[in-house]
Amino acid sequence: AHVLHRNQALTCLSLKSTGLGPHGVTAIAPALGECNGLQRLNLAHNRMKAEGAKALAGVPWGMFAVLQYLEVQDNQFGATGVRRLAEALAPAARMRLAHVRMGGNSVGSRRDGEKVKNDVRRALGQCITQW
Repeated sequence: AHVLHRNQALTCLSLKSTGLGPHGVTAIAPALGECNGLQRLNLAHNRMKAEGAKALAGVPWGMFAVLQYLEVQDNQFGATGVRRLAEALAPAARMRLAHVRMGGNSVGSRRDGEKVKNDVRRALGQCITQW
């Protein structure tokens, strides 16, 4: 996490399948907020659960003027975590965020899952590229 603090040169970061889990993402989330030069961020397949979604929702995504791609699929966020993260990402979605991959996050039954997807689409618009 210390390496990430105020790293303006970092444009792409992939921590895919690194076993971050909820504690790891909670540790790096504040530092991510200082990497506002990021264009691509991949945090997929890390079993972050609802606690990890909450930590990511605390990142000031609106500060990311150049973030275009975010991958957070298959992290077991649950319905509440997915909604919370989508709401937090909304300011970035109105700027340059073009692609968000958020599928495979255990959002519940088919009917409940459709409700969650609709809520996320309202928050993020056309950014959602994979469920």
